[in-house]
Amino acid sequence: MRIPLFGTGVASGQKQVTVRKTVGMYWERRGETEKAPMVAVPFPGWVEVSAMPISSPIRGLAADWDQVERRLIVVCGTKVYLVKVAVNPVVATEIGTMESTLGPVQIAPGPDDDFLITDGVNSYFWDGTTFTKLDEAFASCTWIGGYWVAARSGWNTGIFYISADGTTWTDLATAEASPDGLRNVIATRNELFLLGHSSIEVWSHTGDADFPFARVNGATSSLGSAGARSAALVGGVLHFVAQSESGRPFVARMNGYTPERVSTDDVDRLLGALYSINPIVDAVGFVWNGHPMLVLTQPSVPWSIYFDTQTGLWGFVTDGTASALAMCVEFGSEVYAAKREPITGSMLYRLDEDAHSLPARRIITDHVVSPDGERFTVDSLRLDMATNMDAAEKSVSLKVSRDGGLSWGATQSVGLGTTSGPQKKAEFRRLGRARSFTFDLTFPTDVPLTVHSASLNASD
Repeated sequence: MRIPLFGTGVASGQKQVTVRKTVGMYWERRGETEKAPMVAVPFPGWVEVSAMPISSPIRGLAADWDQVERRLIVVCGTKVYLVKVAVNPVVATEIGTMESTLGPVQIAPGPDDDFLITDGVNSYFWDGTTFTKLDEAFASCTWIGGYWVAARSGWNTGIFYISADGTTWTDLATAEASPDGLRNVIATRNELFLLGHSSIEVWSHTGDADFPFARVNGATSSLGSAGARSAALVGGVLHFVAQSESGRPFVARMNGYTPERVSTDDVDRLLGALYSINPIVDAVGFVWNGHPMLVLTQPSVPWSIYFDTQTGLWGFVTDGTASALAMCVEFGSEVYAAKREPITGSMLYRLDEDAHSLPARRIITDHVVSPDGERFTVDSLRLDMATNMDAAEKSVSLKVSRDGGLSWGATQSVGLGTTSGPQKKAEFRRLGRARSFTFDLTFPTDVPLTVHSASLNASD
C-alpha cells in the first residue's frame, strides 16, 4: 500500500482537510516507469559569502551585469556598495550614501556600469563614476529597451517617467486603467507591467519617437498588487501577491496578459492571517536545478513559504525560525541572497545544495484512510532514501497521529547506518490500529538526503 507523501495542501489550520506540510525540501517529478512519481529533494541551504563593511541591514541587492568580473550592487543601511564576489576575499567598494536609513530599495541596473536606485522617498543614479541624488521621488524602477522607467511615489498617482540617461526625467505617461497609485513597475521581455493598488496594465516598447511605450489594448486587469515588495519575476514570468476587490490576498502569475491564481485555499488562509498582522510581504524569485521558485517572507512571522512553478506545489523553506530569504539575485550559475535576520545584520549569502544551514527538513503526509472507513492496522512504514554522504550516525524520526493531526504519539527514531552505500532504508514497525493515520517525518539536516518513496504494510 503506497502512502501519499505529496499533495496540493499546505497546513493552515484546517486539520480535518490537511495537515500536509513539506519543510526544507521540494519535489521533483519522475517518469512513470520509475520507482516513485515524486521524489523529495533538500531545498538549498546558504553559505556566507561576506559580511558587509557596516552592520546595518541589507536593503537592496542587484547584479551589475556589464562586468567581466562578477559584481553585485548592495545597499546596506545608507551605504551603496559595488561588491566583487568572484574574488576571495570578497571586495566591497563604497560608491555613495543615501539619506534614508530604513525600508527596502529597488535597483535598476543599466546596460553599462550605471544604475538607478529608488526607496519611495528619494532616488539616486550612478553613472559609473558619480553617485547623484535626483530631484524626483520614485517608488519603483526598472530598465527596458534603452530606458529607465520609474513610478512616482504617492497613493493616488499612476504617473510613470522614462529616462534615457538616468538623470533627465521629463517624459511621462499615466497608467489609466484605474485611478490608483502604482506599486510596481516590472519589465520582462519587451513589455512593461504596471501594477497598481487595484489594477494592472501592460505597455509595450514600440520605439516611437514621441514616447517609446504604448498601452496594449485589452491588457488590463481589475486585480491589484497587495504590496510594493510582493512582486517578482520567476523564470521570466511575473508572480505577485494580488488582492481582489474585497482586499483578500492571494498569489497570481501572469499568463500572457491575464493573471491566474496559483495559490491554494490553504495558502490564501496563511496570507490572510499575514496581512491582518502586517501587509508587507517580500517576494523573491530564482531558478534552482531547473525549478523556478517563488519565495514569500514577512518580518512578522517565523516562517517562509515557496511555490515551485515546475511542479505547482507549495512548501515551507523554514518553519519556526525568522531567518528567511528576503531578497535574491541570479548571477550566472549562482544565486546570491540576503536574509531577513531576527537581529540587525548585513551578511551576503550564496545558495548551495551542499550547505546544511536550514534548521529543519520535514514531511507531514496526507491523511491515510481505508477505502471503507474501517479500522486497519499498520504493521510497518518503510522509507527508501539516498545520500552521497556518510549517514552512519544519522537517523529519521517519526510521530504518528490517529485522529487527523489533532494529537501526536511519541517520537520514534530509526538509524540510517544499517545499509552500506548511498541507498538508505528506514522501517518503523508496529504503528497501531485506527481509522486514520497521519505521519510526521523529520530528516537530518546535515546530510543531503533524498526521499524516493514510502510504503505501508497494512492489514485489516
